[in-house]
Amino acid sequence: MRIKRIIRSLLDFARSKESKIKKINLAVFLKNILESFSIQKIFKKIKLEFEPKVLIVFADEEKLHQVIVNVVLNAVQAMPDGGKLKVEMERENKKGIIKIIDTGVGIP
Repeated sequence: MRIKRIIRSLLDFARSKESKIKKINLAVFLKNILESFSIQKIFKKIKLEFEPKVLIVFADEEKLHQVIVNVVLNAVQAMPDGGKLKVEMERENKKGIIKIIDTGVGIP
């Protein structure tokens, strides 16, 4: 089932749908995603660090949501014995930057 979900997700991501670019308050957007995971309740050994900043970006909300969910899930799965998940946001040259940093085992 997991492989089926991954393939479906990749196919959905690869399909060229018309982007729906809109104005997004990145702090609220990320906070909502992180809260939906209930990381500290479900994954008690994972410490979440997130300091929201006022940052407005223009992006396809659905596609950005899927990317963030995939990366956060990957990070959580890389820390089966616990660790730290840090989510940062910043502006660089008129671009919004999201950094998701974990203390997991990494990819060789």
